[in-house]
Amino acid sequence: MNLLIALLAGTAIAVFMIPRFGLMIQHGQDRSVQAVTAGEFQDLLSAARTYIEAHYTELASQVAVGSTSELPLGQLPLLPNFGQQNPYGQTWHVYVQQPASGQISALVVSRDGQQLDLSALTRIAALGGSHAGYVGADNILPTVNSQTAIGANGGWRLSLAGSPVNPGAGHFVGLASGTAGAQYNSDALYRDAVPNHPELSTMNNTLNMGGNDIANANTISGVRGRFTNNIATNNLDPNSGYPSGWAGGAHVNDLYAHGWIGAGPMNGPAAAWMNANGDAGFNHSVSVGWTLSANQIVLPQGNSLQIGNQYLYGDGNNIAMRTGGTFYLQHYDGSAADENVSTLSAEKLVHLNGTAAPGEGCNSGGLTAQNDGSGRLLNCVNGTWQSVTRAPFGYYVPPTTNGRNNYNVVNPYTGGFSCQAGTQDMQSAILWYGDYGYSALHLCIAPQ
Repeated sequence: MNLLIALLAGTAIAVFMIPRFGLMIQHGQDRSVQAVTAGEFQDLLSAARTYIEAHYTELASQVAVGSTSELPLGQLPLLPNFGQQNPYGQTWHVYVQQPASGQISALVVSRDGQQLDLSALTRIAALGGSHAGYVGADNILPTVNSQTAIGANGGWRLSLAGSPVNPGAGHFVGLASGTAGAQYNSDALYRDAVPNHPELSTMNNTLNMGGNDIANANTISGVRGRFTNNIATNNLDPNSGYPSGWAGGAHVNDLYAHGWIGAGPMNGPAAAWMNANGDAGFNHSVSVGWTLSANQIVLPQGNSLQIGNQYLYGDGNNIAMRTGGTFYLQHYDGSAADENVSTLSAEKLVHLNGTAAPGEGCNSGGLTAQNDGSGRLLNCVNGTWQSVTRAPFGYYVPPTTNGRNNYNVVNPYTGGFSCQAGTQDMQSAILWYGDYGYSALHLCIAPQ
C-alpha cells in the first residue's frame, strides 16, 4: 500500500512539474536564439562601421546628400558564409546615408520574417549593444510606436516617419555611425580631395598656425594678405639684402604693376608715384646716377633744373641760366656749335672769335666776323666779306726820290708810311719838289 501511495504521489508531482520544465527549456532555447540574433546584429554593426571608415571618400561621392543607398552584405567584412536571415526569418539590410554633406552614417535593418514582441526586441537590442535598437508596435507603451527606432535601454531615438528604411514594428534598427563616424564630420579638414565635396577641404574658421611654417605650397589664393614682418619671393631672404638704412618689407627680383606704385606717409598723399601709363611724380629730390631719358620734362613755373652748380629757370615767358662761368653751345665732341636765335641782346659785350678779310668769298649771307683781327666787323654780302663800318681814312707822303724828308707825312693810324689794316693803299697824286725830287700822296681807303 505504501508503495502504491508513493507511486501515485510521484505521478502527481511529475504531472505538475513537467510543464514547468518544458517552459524552462523553451525559455532557454529562446534566450539562445536571442543571443545568436544579437551576435549577428553586433557583427553587422561592427562590419558596417569598418566599411565606412575604409571607404568614406567613395561613399561621400557616391551617396547624394539627403539620400539613402543600400550596401550589399557581401561587401562587408563579415565571417564567411554569413547568412542574410536571422533566426526569426528576418533579412538583414545595411543602408548608407549622407544626412548632411560630409556626414556618412549607416543603418542596419531587419525586414520581413517574424514580427517580434516588445520583450524579445528589448532583450535582443540590449544584448546587441548601445548602437542596437528596434521598432515597436503601436498602442503598447506611450513612448513606443511603429514610426520611431529606439536604442537599447532607451539610449537613443530616431524618427523613421516617411523613411524608406523603416522596417515596421517588430524589427531591428541599428546605428553604425556613432563614435566611429565622428571622425567623418564637418569639423574635420581632409587631406585628400573628396569627389563632389569641396566643403570637406574648406575651413569654416580662422586657421591659426601657432607660429609654425607652411612649407612647399604651390599657389596660395585669397582676397587679401597681411604680414607682421617682411616678405620675399624667388627664394630671396626677406630680412637681408636691402640697402643700408632700409627697414625692408618686400624683397623681390622684379615688381610689375598694372596700376600704381607709390611711396609716402600713412594714408597719403603719395610723395612719389608712377602708374601703368608711364606717368610718375616726385614731391622732392630725384637723384639719377647715370642717364635720364625722357621725351619731355615739365617743371612747374618758378622751379629750376640744377646741373652741377648751374641752374636753369623758367616762367611763362622767359628762361634763364644762372652760372658762375661761361655759357657754351657745343657739339658732342666739345667743338663750338651754331646758334639760331631770333633776336640776340647783350647787356655788355659781344665777342666774335671768327675772322675774315674784306673781299674774300663767303658761303652764307648774314654771317658776321671780325676783320683780320683788327676788331672791325665784316658781313657776308653777296658772297664776299664786306665792312660793316668804313675804316678811318688814312694817308701818308713818303720821302722824295732824292731822299729828302722835308715834306714827309706819316699815317696817323700807323705812325709810318703804310696803310692801316683793312684799307687799300691808293696813290692819288705825284708831288714834284724841283731839285729835291718827287714823292706821292697815298690814301688809305677801306673797301666797300
